[in-house]
Amino acid sequence: MAIPRLALLAVAFLLPAASLIPLGTLWLWDHGYIVHWAIGTCLAVAGVYYLERRLIVPLPAEVVTDADVTDPGDRGWTWRQAEAWADVMRLAASVQAERMTSRDAVLGLGLEGWGTIWSQAANAGRVVKGTFLTRSTTP
Repeated sequence: MAIPRLALLAVAFLLPAASLIPLGTLWLWDHGYIVHWAIGTCLAVAGVYYLERRLIVPLPAEVVTDADVTDPGDRGWTWRQAEAWADVMRLAASVQAERMTSRDAVLGLGLEGWGTIWSQAANAGRVVKGTFLTRSTTP
């Protein structure tokens, strides 16, 4: 029952647009406004494009100072958590800002960070079925 409703909704939205485009163009042509409309539309698009180019500038990659990289973490962490944090901080120090060029690149770096934590946990034998055994493996 949902598919006929979706089809009806799609027709309800697309039919006016599909009919107004040729009919609106015909009306503009008939009344002599087609050239004025085309020029106005081109100017509006050029104005918005210029405004976007002016306002949305690429930010320069900032250099991370050593003070930012030496974050010790939380005092309440266990030694394993502190070791995992140190691994993540080493990864953060080694990442070049040029690698963060898109959303996918940033997500990939995040997955790389998780991979660092999980590989350290796997090397210590603390991963079972995708979870950490924190209570049974803590000293």
